[in-house]
Amino acid sequence: MSNRIVFLISTAALLLGSLACALSATARNDLTTYEITVDGRERSYHVYVPATDGTALPVMLSLHGGGGDGPSTAGLTGFNSVADAEGFIVVYPDGFERSWADGRGVTNADDAGIDDIAFLQAVVDDLATRYTIDTEQIYATGISNGGYMSQTLACGWPDGIAGIGVVVANTRVDLPPECEFPDAIPVAFMLGRLDPLVPWQGGDTERGVILSGPDTIAAWAELMGCSRNPEVTQLPDLADDDTSIELATHSDCRDGVEVRLYEIRGGGHTWPGGAQYLPEAVIGRTSQDLEASPTLWDFLTTFSR
Repeated sequence: MSNRIVFLISTAALLLGSLACALSATARNDLTTYEITVDGRERSYHVYVPATDGTALPVMLSLHGGGGDGPSTAGLTGFNSVADAEGFIVVYPDGFERSWADGRGVTNADDAGIDDIAFLQAVVDDLATRYTIDTEQIYATGISNGGYMSQTLACGWPDGIAGIGVVVANTRVDLPPECEFPDAIPVAFMLGRLDPLVPWQGGDTERGVILSGPDTIAAWAELMGCSRNPEVTQLPDLADDDTSIELATHSDCRDGVEVRLYEIRGGGHTWPGGAQYLPEAVIGRTSQDLEASPTLWDFLTTFSR
């Protein structure tokens, strides 16, 4: 790990705290906040519910990155507008001390021994007492630390999570052996080739030992019983932002699902289609060639359990 990467990680962690405050202020008016007790700790989550006729709605768990919080993720991802258009509930949980215990052993939540799988299960259980939800359509997505946690949650709750969308978080090397999926689920990754915080090539990083981008998608393709020869297509270059997107799709997986990798060439540690939330010198470039939130939702909900 170079000194530059260590510096960037430290700088990003400091700046994300102030960013979370700014984005939270713009998002909080649309959200309802609930508190629950899990393992003796008071925890919170925030909910956006579109207009509904009382039918059971799917749920998207949207997990913040390290240093963030639930409301800031609403501001970054724009999932609320997607929920209005598509008819689903978005849940933005708050991690412990702005972090998730994703299993890498490098976060405050990991250090404190937090069971975030139990917390997120409790969030869904509590949500079900307040709203009419479709428990067969519980999805998870997240950026960075939240992306790692989405993977850990899917492996730890394979009969509860119906699909995951992971943004700028490769797979930790010790996760795939822990995973077993009786029913395959759709999986999509969006990874930046020039991500300064989660390197495309993987390896022993300051924030854990992770697989490379190609090895990440190969590991999930194997978990879902796919072939190891994805179909590769170049997506339209819609924005003059020095990025482009190559999509690798494994389409012959168990139970008819797909596993996808959106390789963001020129992209950094960012949410595609979202704001350039920190300077490029810190997090790299944000691609505007696709919008991550509607893209992930459309992909995940193409498949049913």
